[in-house]
Amino acid sequence: MSEFLKKMKEKKKLLVVLIIVCVFVVLALLRTFVFNGLDVEYAECYEGSFDDYYTCEGRILGGTDATVYSPVSGKVLEVAVRENDFVEAGDVIAVIDTTNLQYRLDVNGADKTDSQELQKEINRSRIVVKAPESGRIAELPVKKADFVSSGTSLALIYAGGEPYAEADVLINAVPYLKEGDPVTATIVLKGISEQYTGRISEIYDYAKQGVSSIGLKEYRVRVKSLLDRNDTLSQRDGYGVNVKFRLFHRDSCLMIPADAVYRENGKDFVYVCEDGKAVLKPVSAIYKTAAKYVVSEGLSKGDMVISDAYMNGLTEGVKVSR
Repeated sequence: MSEFLKKMKEKKKLLVVLIIVCVFVVLALLRTFVFNGLDVEYAECYEGSFDDYYTCEGRILGGTDATVYSPVSGKVLEVAVRENDFVEAGDVIAVIDTTNLQYRLDVNGADKTDSQELQKEINRSRIVVKAPESGRIAELPVKKADFVSSGTSLALIYAGGEPYAEADVLINAVPYLKEGDPVTATIVLKGISEQYTGRISEIYDYAKQGVSSIGLKEYRVRVKSLLDRNDTLSQRDGYGVNVKFRLFHRDSCLMIPADAVYRENGKDFVYVCEDGKAVLKPVSAIYKTAAKYVVSEGLSKGDMVISDAYMNGLTEGVKVSR
């Protein structure tokens, strides 16, 4: 019997402790929400300059390039060049066997003389494919004994000209780019950075699907940027490079922390303090990043907003304090 009474006393003590803890919690909540209000921090809407950038991998090319295509289908009898070889216009790139095969000659856009010469080659059971212009062999995707179809790329020739940086840009960054925007291309060689400046010269009108580094589908648009002349650029054909694009620039704009913005039903709001209570105020932006919200409407310089729009307990009408 004494053992039972001892257990009952212990349970009563535990119950009393729980009741005391609950009372303190309730009093703390009452103090926060009824008497003192929710303790919040504020951020000022301030004016300043702001730039935002996007960087991706690309490569430097020596100027224009020319792709050499197979005019027919057949087996590759010979590849007459290697990657990095310099070829003159008219040099042999490859020889294609056309023996005992049926082919379709695509003469669209070719003059009659060229078509007749090509047909003669086919009749001799082989096609000799030549470089259309002078330059350096940058890519050579075929090898001897490969079978190629009509229109298959046999080689890519860097033909010289104005040097440029080529990069595939994620589609969510493309709307902020336009031809003429400044770019910076950086190569790191043996721990030393080489920087080249230039401007966007071409933005492709279509996107290509790819796979991200973590295996997710992504879409990218190719962007070319002409680079300012530099003595070392001619030695950097095909080099990997980090291309830095400027997405946004303002010498003067109004900004608040991105964490101060509350989004609901596709609209943006901030919490301001009016008569000691949190009040939602609509705002709009001309540009947003993960850290900054560039204000276009809804706030003026010096306005104070609650810095964390998603803090626990913060709702419209709740009493707030600083």
